[in-house]
Amino acid sequence: MNTNEVIRQYDRLARKYDTVWKKYNTATIDETLARVDVGNSKTIFDVGCGTGNLIDRLNNLNGNIHYYGCDINKEMISIAKSNLATNNVRFAVSTAESLPYSDDMFDIVFSTSVLHFVREREKMMNEIRRVLKPNDTFVAWL
Repeated sequence: MNTNEVIRQYDRLARKYDTVWKKYNTATIDETLARVDVGNSKTIFDVGCGTGNLIDRLNNLNGNIHYYGCDINKEMISIAKSNLATNNVRFAVSTAESLPYSDDMFDIVFSTSVLHFVREREKMMNEIRRVLKPNDTFVAWL
């Protein structure tokens, strides 16, 4: 599936995404959080954040962290923004291959259920490496 097809598919799915995929998303987030200690993190980034479910859960655990999320789909980001209208959460529409953030900005980068959509995975990994602070944590789930 090409990028434009993915965007169109998720444009149609966006409003019902959280209902349709609730069980899967909850299980994925549970497994992710069971394996990662956010500890003293100050900045956390979710690449392909969709409607912001992972960030919402993390923010409920620790509201003192600055959270960032991006997704290629503007409808998903619109929902994420309306679900998490707090001062410590920021969202952007962008591809995983061209992230709109500074070098060495994040303590932890997450990417769940995204890699199978990314055409240029090497570019994505280079971008994640660029925005992640040296020797910090990247967590990916297919």
